[in-house]
Amino acid sequence: MADMGHCSNSRVAPEINSASPRIVYSAFHGVGAKYVKLVFANFGLPDYIPVEEQLLPDPDFPTLRFPNPEEGKGAMELSISTAEAYGSNIILANDPDADRLAIAEKQENGQWRLFTGNEIGSLLGYHLWEVEGQNAPEGQKFCMVSSAVSSKALGAMAAREGFVFLEALTGFKWLSHVALQARSDGIKPLVTFEEAIGFMLADVVYDKDGISAAAVAAEMVAKCYQSGMTLCQRLSQFYDTYGYFIGYNGYRVCRDPSTMRMIFSRLREYRAGGDIDGVKIYSTRDVGAGTDTAAADGKSDLPTVGGTDFFTLRLSVDLLGTGEPREAPNLILCYRASGTEPKFKFYSELCCSRAEVEGGAHEKLRAIVNSTTGHAVNFTTN
Repeated sequence: MADMGHCSNSRVAPEINSASPRIVYSAFHGVGAKYVKLVFANFGLPDYIPVEEQLLPDPDFPTLRFPNPEEGKGAMELSISTAEAYGSNIILANDPDADRLAIAEKQENGQWRLFTGNEIGSLLGYHLWEVEGQNAPEGQKFCMVSSAVSSKALGAMAAREGFVFLEALTGFKWLSHVALQARSDGIKPLVTFEEAIGFMLADVVYDKDGISAAAVAAEMVAKCYQSGMTLCQRLSQFYDTYGYFIGYNGYRVCRDPSTMRMIFSRLREYRAGGDIDGVKIYSTRDVGAGTDTAAADGKSDLPTVGGTDFFTLRLSVDLLGTGEPREAPNLILCYRASGTEPKFKFYSELCCSRAEVEGGAHEKLRAIVNSTTGHAVNFTTN
């Protein structure tokens, strides 16, 4: 465990952190409670409200069917009941080994919103750019890094604000390598993240770390609420500034290697310049083959790892039915074979405007993904 004092440097004024609303925290029967308590103290934040039933390590995870905050609201039931009892509007939760972080917020209608990893990544990037990136000494360069299957929202922000956005293969083995290389080139990483609620925010721990992420998230909450905004409102502000990014991810179990090979063989039949049910294919990337039709040299900038099944489609979708061609793709669809489970996974993200969201972009995204994926794998996703 890295020195808590070194990986918990607050960027927010002490009077803002000290006035933070009380936050409910769950360790999910894991090891995080002690260390989150320490970094909250180092940041000058009020102590958290613990979910007592899940505070101490217990390998049987007696209160949880699946000890993973990614499992959704069902895994957060005790956290929500604790927050309701204490009148708290914010929940932070680590997974048992405390390398991931989940965030939930109570909405005006009384319902709880569990933010996705992509949404948390956008919120943290927005926060850290505001409190550090915009106040840095002249000449200091910054970057933000995400996995290739995670949101490109920070890429849109980078294009507007002038910092560097980098991609890596999935997994912090690759993400931390890219971040460390950037640092060696004189570019400071502010946020490195993956959509599976993994975040690397400190200068010492070059791996996903839910402890330092909890502290930075808590100071983000303090600053946000001090300005009169909720996290949900802050996220809407981000989208209104840089574009709306909506996603639809899923997987199917595939235990037969020959079936997996057949699926990716079908995906590779898609060609740039073609279309899928009227949706234009702007470009394709095949990491296993080392190709990317959007690159000037036709080569993928992601490492080619032997046997990698990782295929990307970049599509141009006319959401408003104007009939006018787009200059750049607005939908990215990534497919990969899991390296640890017998799963075929898909990840999609559509960049659009508020008007397009209100016009049914979520439904159109699901329809396009179902159709595109179905061509290759002969099933309709749920």
